[in-house]
Amino acid sequence: MAPTCSNICEVTCSDTAHDAGEFNNVKIMGIHDGHSASAALVIDGKVIAAIQEERLTRAKNQGGFPRLAIEDILRRHGMKHADIDLWAFSGVETSNLDSRDKIMSTYAKMVHEDKWKWLRHPEKLLRGAKKKAHRKQEKIAASQQRRRANLLSAGVAAERVKFIDHHYCHAATAYFGQANRNDDILVITCDGDGDDLCASVSIGNNSQLRRIATTPHTASVAVIYSLVTYLMGFIPLEHEYKLMGMAPYASKSPRVREIADYFSALFRVSADGLSWDTSDKCANTFKLGPQLQQFMQLKRFDELCGGLQLFIEEFIIAWVKRLIKHSGIHRLALAGGLFMNVKLNKLIMELDEVDSLFIFPSCSDESNSIGAAWAAAVDQAATTEIAPIAQFYLGGSFDDDTARAAIDNYPLKKKIKVTHYDDIELRCAELICSGEVVARCKGDMEFGARALGNRSILANPDNWKAVRTINEMIKMRDFWMPFAPSMLAEDADKYLVNPKQIDAPYMILAFESKKEKLDNIIAATHPYDESCRPQMVKKEWNPDYHRLISYVKERSGEGVVLNTSFNLHGLPVVYSPDDALLVFDQSGLKYLALGNLLIEEVTAG
Repeated sequence: MAPTCSNICEVTCSDTAHDAGEFNNVKIMGIHDGHSASAALVIDGKVIAAIQEERLTRAKNQGGFPRLAIEDILRRHGMKHADIDLWAFSGVETSNLDSRDKIMSTYAKMVHEDKWKWLRHPEKLLRGAKKKAHRKQEKIAASQQRRRANLLSAGVAAERVKFIDHHYCHAATAYFGQANRNDDILVITCDGDGDDLCASVSIGNNSQLRRIATTPHTASVAVIYSLVTYLMGFIPLEHEYKLMGMAPYASKSPRVREIADYFSALFRVSADGLSWDTSDKCANTFKLGPQLQQFMQLKRFDELCGGLQLFIEEFIIAWVKRLIKHSGIHRLALAGGLFMNVKLNKLIMELDEVDSLFIFPSCSDESNSIGAAWAAAVDQAATTEIAPIAQFYLGGSFDDDTARAAIDNYPLKKKIKVTHYDDIELRCAELICSGEVVARCKGDMEFGARALGNRSILANPDNWKAVRTINEMIKMRDFWMPFAPSMLAEDADKYLVNPKQIDAPYMILAFESKKEKLDNIIAATHPYDESCRPQMVKKEWNPDYHRLISYVKERSGEGVVLNTSFNLHGLPVVYSPDDALLVFDQSGLKYLALGNLLIEEVTAG
């Protein structure tokens, strides 16, 4: 049955619809061609493959049409463009933020443009409004023609290409990503901007989504987080997590409250409590840059981070409470870039009003390729059942012969020794337990922003020395950023306070650490509040990584390792053996497990 959703069906149910049963073994390619571009292949409702364009271009958060990602998926699965039944783009419109340079220049204009020019010329404001209304559909049509052309040039028929509302894609990931389709699910999305919205609220039941509220993009709270990120000298749409990481360091400052109140005063809640808009202190959050720059002058970095994070937590928590009260639904599913904020997610999870919580893994825009494919599957292939998301290893892999060839051909500066192990997980565990840091590149690559063991740097979680080694010698990253633990799923209750038994296999939720186990995982916890962002490793999803951690447990008594993404700071997570060798050669790494081969740096003497 097709999803019902007010203000949605006119963009999801188009004349490209096919009769149920026209396709057997329905193959749909979802495409996100905005910031953090990606592609995803869904066959009969199941996600078969997904990859971000950045992993192939090696440019962090690469945007634009994900040509290489599509080619990678087709090649790995022995397909051609003609084998795909439907092509689903995320977003009726899309941004042109396809590079860091464009992102930085866009935010520079948001901060430095003359915000008063329209007030000095009100006649231009009136003419501008009329022109904007007239040109909107023309702009959308031109954008879709340009985006569609990327496929038509490969022989794809125009009638098999469709465009799906941005926030409906987010909602589709949240709702169809979880397994409960019988009970009412409160589906919430929130991000910076997508198809003129920054938030939506829907009710999911029986594989349908019914939208009940929206918030315009001009009242985006997430874009404020990005503006502050830019004004602090970081890269917006990329480094917001650094502000979240710094926030706890100012937790005791009284000025944090004052800063949070400033942000709160910029908004007013709607009469029904389901959405919000800007107050008379801010006409449009995208035009807030000059005012925000002035407000931030002479304020401490940590206090600004703390105040911004406090505002986001209080504002969104109050919104979620109102939504639950209005709907009477206590089961939540969330998606959208704002919910990459694990501290916020923790507070939502802990609400008395929340019975269960699912947050789609890596729920920023990169996951909208999956949402677009799922939405198209339900909308246009009515017999298709959507399989909930499970393991998130959706990228490609390599064999030991490929790894060996890469080692032989790579111009390494380091002197190395290479050893093949029948059970390299055992050797990795031995090194970790002896205090060494080991990079692991094996198996299918993870999708999204979180490293889940197959493209990870691993260490002993009770070893503070390892934290310094990784920060200073390997990743060259900011000292205040916390690491995360990967733990055996069956042992998670030993380390986490989790009374609701929320599943957390994707590093998208934070939990309180149990006091009696804190010293055993201290290097993988957050500062001050000593919470952590865990990956519960399931044997059936990743038997090799599960076995590695089990070996660590046999030697140390603790079924947990410190895990951080395998990359140099500012670069994407590694994909291929060549990517892994580059990071190994240009960092202080001593050990790299590449497939079943252990590469060890040999020092002189």
